[in-house]
Amino acid sequence: MKKKAVAVCYEWLKPIICAFCAAILVIVFAVRMINVDGPSMMDTLQNGDKVLITNLFYTPAPGDIVAISRGENFDAPLIKRVIATQGQTLKINSETGDVIVDGVLLSEFYIKDPTIGGVNWNFPYVIPQGMLFVMGDNRTISKDSRDVQIGLIDQDDILGKAQVVIFPFQNMKYLYT
Repeated sequence: MKKKAVAVCYEWLKPIICAFCAAILVIVFAVRMINVDGPSMMDTLQNGDKVLITNLFYTPAPGDIVAISRGENFDAPLIKRVIATQGQTLKINSETGDVIVDGVLLSEFYIKDPTIGGVNWNFPYVIPQGMLFVMGDNRTISKDSRDVQIGLIDQDDILGKAQVVIFPFQNMKYLYT
């Protein structure tokens, strides 16, 4: 009788333990929370927002908001928008603010201000293999690929794609690309 009770208990616990282990694996390997540090992604993201990012089977694409490892010299990851990926030709007109990728003018409804000034590149520029060109949505103050200290981003430094703002609750939203 006692052995039967243990067997029944084990049968109930087995799926619960498996689900718990699967949840831990997802949290550790597929989902991560990042804190937005600074106003460079305003108005899309606010300073102090908590953002969930996913990285399982992810390849960066233009328009995606990504978290970027800044290496050991920096405290927090960068959060920027992918503008161009490997093999794409990028041109930024620093007088008009136009951003053109592969000959197509980007419709940047998400930016706070146009991309005027602060461009230290010779355009047009073809993005090298394995690299990304990223910019913040608040272009006038964002430190991003236009800045020599940041430059192009290696795809291996991408921590994941920002999916949803989870905190503070009044800022909660899904991040469309």
